[in-house]
Amino acid sequence: IRPTCGEMGDLTQLIAAFLFADSINHGIRMAVSPVLQYLFYMKQIGIVSSPLGNNGLFLKYAENPFPKFLQRGLRVSLATDDPLHFHHTGDTLVEEYGTAAKLLGLSATDLCEIARNSVLISGFSKVTKRKWLGQDYEKGAEHNSFQHTHVPTIRLIYREEVMNTELTILCSALQRRQGRGMLGRGISHGASSPTPLTRGEDNTSDDKIEQQNGEWYVKFQRIGIHEPSPQQADCFYRMSLTTGPKASDAKAEASNLLALALSLRYKYLQPQMTTAPASPAWRTSSAGLINGLEHMQLDLQQGLVALFDRTTGKCVVDLPYFPTVEQYQRDCTTIHDVWEDVSVKSLSHQRLEILHGKFQMHNALNSDLEAGGDNEHRDFYQSYKVDNHVHLQSGMTAKQLQHFFLEKATKATEDVVMVMNDEPYTVGWLLEQLGISDVNSVDIRKLTSQTDPTTMQPFDDFNARYNPKGDGELHKLLLCTDNSMSGRYAAEVIKTAFKELENNTYLFTEYGLTICGFSQNDWHNLAAWQNIHGVASAHNKFRVQFPRLYNVAQEHAKVANLAELLCNIFVPLWKVTLQPSTDPILDHFLSHVSGFDMMANERAIDVPIYLGDPKDWTSKDNPNYSTWMYYLWINITALNYVRRMLGKNTFAFRAHCGEGPLQYLGCAFLTAAAIVGGTNLTKDPALEYLYYLGQVPLSMSPISSEFSEYLQHPFPNFFKRGLMVSLASHFPLQFHHTQEPLVEEYSIASKLWKLSPTDLCEISRYSVLQSEMDHELKKKWLGPTYVLHSSIGNDPKFSNLPSVRVAYRFETYHAECNQLEKSLPHGTRLRRRFYTLEEEDKILQEMKATPRPTRVESLGSFSMTLHSDVTAPYRQDSSNSDIHPSLDPENLGASTSTDVQRQLEDKIRDLERRIESLSNHTTLHLSS
Repeated sequence: IRPTCGEMGDLTQLIAAFLFADSINHGIRMAVSPVLQYLFYMKQIGIVSSPLGNNGLFLKYAENPFPKFLQRGLRVSLATDDPLHFHHTGDTLVEEYGTAAKLLGLSATDLCEIARNSVLISGFSKVTKRKWLGQDYEKGAEHNSFQHTHVPTIRLIYREEVMNTELTILCSALQRRQGRGMLGRGISHGASSPTPLTRGEDNTSDDKIEQQNGEWYVKFQRIGIHEPSPQQADCFYRMSLTTGPKASDAKAEASNLLALALSLRYKYLQPQMTTAPASPAWRTSSAGLINGLEHMQLDLQQGLVALFDRTTGKCVVDLPYFPTVEQYQRDCTTIHDVWEDVSVKSLSHQRLEILHGKFQMHNALNSDLEAGGDNEHRDFYQSYKVDNHVHLQSGMTAKQLQHFFLEKATKATEDVVMVMNDEPYTVGWLLEQLGISDVNSVDIRKLTSQTDPTTMQPFDDFNARYNPKGDGELHKLLLCTDNSMSGRYAAEVIKTAFKELENNTYLFTEYGLTICGFSQNDWHNLAAWQNIHGVASAHNKFRVQFPRLYNVAQEHAKVANLAELLCNIFVPLWKVTLQPSTDPILDHFLSHVSGFDMMANERAIDVPIYLGDPKDWTSKDNPNYSTWMYYLWINITALNYVRRMLGKNTFAFRAHCGEGPLQYLGCAFLTAAAIVGGTNLTKDPALEYLYYLGQVPLSMSPISSEFSEYLQHPFPNFFKRGLMVSLASHFPLQFHHTQEPLVEEYSIASKLWKLSPTDLCEISRYSVLQSEMDHELKKKWLGPTYVLHSSIGNDPKFSNLPSVRVAYRFETYHAECNQLEKSLPHGTRLRRRFYTLEEEDKILQEMKATPRPTRVESLGSFSMTLHSDVTAPYRQDSSNSDIHPSLDPENLGASTSTDVQRQLEDKIRDLERRIESLSNHTTLHLSS
């Protein structure tokens, strides 16, 4: 019996079909009912689909549930339905398969499985089916004849084992109800262990099978799901992969290259001392004052600003060993060769897909556990979050700028905005020049600071949005710190934004100020602006941005060569570090600065790499991006070393990249502590995997991204795979509409990408971890042991993030590292970003933490060898039964209809979780 049903309308027809039909036509309405999907799956009722026909009538091809049904193991096949109306070629069925392969991303194995399903569903005789599928096709997956079906035995055994697992789960639940009723099986073999293989002429070759306990098994990576022990309160369902066939030589080589790349990043982030650091002769105990400076000078040699002896020319500071610019370029080339290696790309793609599938499986199994009970802390709004990147000139909202503009245009028309030829010019005069007679008519639209789709291309149109009313003079008056008013208006409007920020106890920012390096006075001028106008907030740390504007400096004769620009940036910092009394205002300002950013227009064409002395770079072109990165990194690292010895705050180095050439991401991987952007990581799996293994922080703003449509933005994929991503606003003035731009970022992301409260709390925790806020603040926000990476480092009462999620990330990361280490030479260890459990225990002992926190992670080995049993996520109640007594027909009278309804809804949610788990299980199987 094969009725046509489930194409539209309610689900009544599908319910009847489940009771009586052997297969059905269409069935797409089943997508809204996880329960019906699960029932059709368990009975393996055939579903004959025609996505092209559905597309021609009412359902877009991309929205067809066919691929989800296939992933979840439903017995689906493709058919043409009405070739006259919907097909164009002579091979209409092949057209259906070809379209599905291209638009739904189906592999050749998928197509062969669908074709096999079509034979099983068909009404042809068993004699014909044996001819097409093999003589023993009815006996189970181990009797698969690949010569006939072209479906790998691995795929069919996987399907069979998953079905047996589901049957075992249901049968166990029924048996706990005192054996009332048994379940009919839709497929052979009831054990949940691997399916034994009958060795014969049609079976897999010897190098892909193994013998266990006298039985032969097909060797492939199986997915293990480990049920929590009832004795443990804080535990969760864990996933693991059994050991598959022996790693190929290509995989071993790829693992070695990845290990090499990670060791290079470690080399630049933690430069080693060539000798034991000595107490500098130039330091005294009196508040950082320096003795003997008359014999020393600040100079730049080979691109490094440092303190040198006037007589010998030698550096008098014991600095770490720094690679030369030639060595650095060789290391950049090595990183490039690693991510361009075909075997690395192949392995990285596979591992990223596995990480993606693992997270989806974890979500399906543990979402209820992560959601917690009524007494748990799960409120995203009360999670501390940091806006890791806000441009100061765009740091206010359009509404704040409009209100400020109207206030000055009505109440401060006599303010002097500039003086030319000893004649003052006021705000009123400027308004006349702009042709503004009625200031109340100037709304947000007329200020033209907000972007729209037409302003993103070309880039100049976007930059014009920095100019209110498109006027550069108004931009300089309202948003610049170095104008005729000494930046008073810019300070006032930013303080307005700070006041709004401080209304939210849990919201903090890192505003970006700009130093171009045109003069050594730039630092003092910026510090004076901040000091005179009191531009500070307990909710903010400043980051100083170095734009790549050497070409502009050359054009305006500000500098003669690259070395002079580097001196303009770093000599004032060394001076005030060694002798704070020379510029106490700058010394105070630097205490409010958390880090330095390197900015660049990634659309600009780069010149070839320059390996010479910066003093010899006199070209009017910008030096290569990687050259900029090297000289900024080496100078910031040297400066930090000295400031650390003097007990002063240090500066993290962050790069703006990832929206242009991939080479920029490779350079940043070596030298930058964090990244702003990173969208283009999605274009190269090897680079993306390296950023995962290195846990390089990424600060992203999908709303303000100029290079990616919002729904195509890679942020949700990065997050699911475990990259350390946070949300930031970047340009509130241009892109955001509410008075809380960062919360707006989180809100839109949660709605469009279906992020859970747990996801939002994890992202906000990432934002705190990758920020440069004070250590004591982070302890207050995340807990006293936040520096640890396991669940011990997370306190849900502070972070609002369940420790289950932290434990999952921790175990998954180490499992990845262990997997790679298996292919490395014996005894070789991978450079890991996360501490191991043993390292964390030592750190805890040093902290003398009392009471000792409870660890969620398994203390066992992080080996990928797992149990073959796949147990299900069924929570047990006090009666040790998975079926609530109120659902028993004999007890229905004892419960109210509300109770029954609630229990039914609970069970439906369980089935939704089971059917989602089946889909994720298949995704993870295909990846591994």
